Amino acid sequence: MRLPTLITHIAQVFLALTILGLAAYGVDYISYNVLIYSLVVAICSVGVSSWMIVTRTFLAKFDNIYVSLGLHAWMLIFWTVNLGLTASLANEWNPQCSYSPASGKMCASFAKRDTTFRTYFGALVASAVLISLQLILWIGTTTLVALDLKRRRSTVSPAPSGGLTPRFSAETADEGDLEKQRNLFDNVSAAPIRNQAQPVLPPASPDIDGEPIEPFRPYMPGSQHLQYAPNSRSNDSNLTSPPQSHYSWSGEDGIDDLGSPVPLPPALNGLYAANQGDLPTPSTC
Repeated sequence: MRLPTLITHIAQVFLALTILGLAAYGVDYISYNVLIYSLVVAICSVGVSSWMIVTRTFLAKFDNIYVSLGLHAWMLIFWTVNLGLTASLANEWNPQCSYSPASGKMCASFAKRDTTFRTYFGALVASAVLISLQLILWIGTTTLVALDLKRRRSTVSPAPSGGLTPRFSAETADEGDLEKQRNLFDNVSAAPIRNQAQPVLPPASPDIDGEPIEPFRPYMPGSQHLQYAPNSRSNDSNLTSPPQSHYSWSGEDGIDDLGSPVPLPPALNGLYAANQGDLPTPSTC
């Protein structure tokens, strides 16, 4: 739509200059307020059309669709009023009647032979016709601007019914705006809803994968050994010391201030057994 709009604005400039010349001729003969108003409208139209041409060619950064639409609406109103006033004035200068500043409007048969009268009437009629063409051109350019605004709004995604603004995704971008990339958050499933209480289990450990897990039993006073140890695939009855792959906790020294068991490294198990006089054996419970 850019090229047709530019051609139309150029035509509007030439028509406005022509109407400006005819209005200046009429004001020089008789300074009607209607003709003075036509001069002002023609000058404003030349300025607006020139601004539209410049912003669409050389100064594109100043091109604003809403400003353009407002200027078009302003010109439509001005040219519509100018057309009605000029047509009414041309009707007053009908060739059947004559007009003089001293006696006013007079109707006489010789008026048709008055060259000045016919020239003035012809200038008014020409102005009315050109103003009609100018109004048609402004209606056309206003329609093009409205279609351009509608096209720009159609490229924007509508807001959801909930009122939240949709998150921008590369999948909804126009081709050429940016490189489309898959968004990791486009296909995110909602977390399942729990209808009842469920235990939260830790992930499986590689050391105890496939082995049954016995529940933790807290240390009780008087007990020499903590009743917790993972099951081992080896025969623990033949062992004289705890296996290196497991930890054993025994005695009250293996309990911290909060009453929780503290693991002892395998190297300290023998030292602890020598001090106690008894070598602990892992429990198989």
